Amino acid sequence: VPHPSVGEGHQQHQQWRRVVRPNHLTYTPFGDLLFSDNFLESSSILDDDAPYHVGVVYRRREAVQVLPIPAEQSRDAHGWTAANDGEDHGIENIDVLFQTRGFIEGMALGADLSTLFVLVTTETSHFGKTKRVYKVRLSADEDDQDSDDGGSDKADDDDDEFTVFHEVNASHCESNGRDSSSGSKLAVDEKGTVYLIACPSSVTLLDKEDGNVVGTLTLDNLQTQGKYPSLSSPFTSISFGEDGYLYITSPTELMRIKSRVEGMSLPTNLVVPSPSKKAFDAPSKPSVTTDSNGQ
Repeated sequence: VPHPSVGEGHQQHQQWRRVVRPNHLTYTPFGDLLFSDNFLESSSILDDDAPYHVGVVYRRREAVQVLPIPAEQSRDAHGWTAANDGEDHGIENIDVLFQTRGFIEGMALGADLSTLFVLVTTETSHFGKTKRVYKVRLSADEDDQDSDDGGSDKADDDDDEFTVFHEVNASHCESNGRDSSSGSKLAVDEKGTVYLIACPSSVTLLDKEDGNVVGTLTLDNLQTQGKYPSLSSPFTSISFGEDGYLYITSPTELMRIKSRVEGMSLPTNLVVPSPSKKAFDAPSKPSVTTDSNGQ
């Protein structure tokens, strides 16, 4: 994947690397694959030169058009240790959709199919951990395909490509909670309500328009017969099933709750788009970048 360098001229000389910790993925109605990766980065700009987490969301354009490769070649790919910077990677059609300083803990497509919610956790000196849900706008490329000049300037002038949808810090959680980052901590139902695991043992429901809290789901004393009788079970992931249940995992348990609202799902009557020459030849779109303060 392209290394999300933010230095001057990074589009002219793009560095490539292997993914480090890919953890979340989803498809868009346009046939693109979105997936996240987390890795450690160091910077000489910092006084202590300490490494920090970087979270990135990549987009593989027109992934539905990717042909399968033989099993032998797939196995050989696991032995690769690095990418050759001199190799032509343009055919891969992978670009950086969103990047920030922090750890991506969840990713979910919005009910309008044109929004991506990304949950990012950052370490702060005052509150320990701060969790932000970013609302990233997904724009189709059809507008750019109709024009060969000036189309790339649209992304540079777009200030509304992402917003901080919701924010919470560790002081809002119970002090005895234990956090875990095993799975995706975001889910969206068919009405667009966002389900967020912000604290270790509760689920927060967010309004789809403004990110305000509209409800909370808490399960206490789940392990009264187990090893931790005084602690709530820390939630590690959340997802809607197709059987009418909302599923929640912990390090040792799989829980489900009957839900009157189904989860968000992609339409099944979409037509797979034909391969576009523009997608294979166009340069990568400038990435959305935030700092540790969400700016």
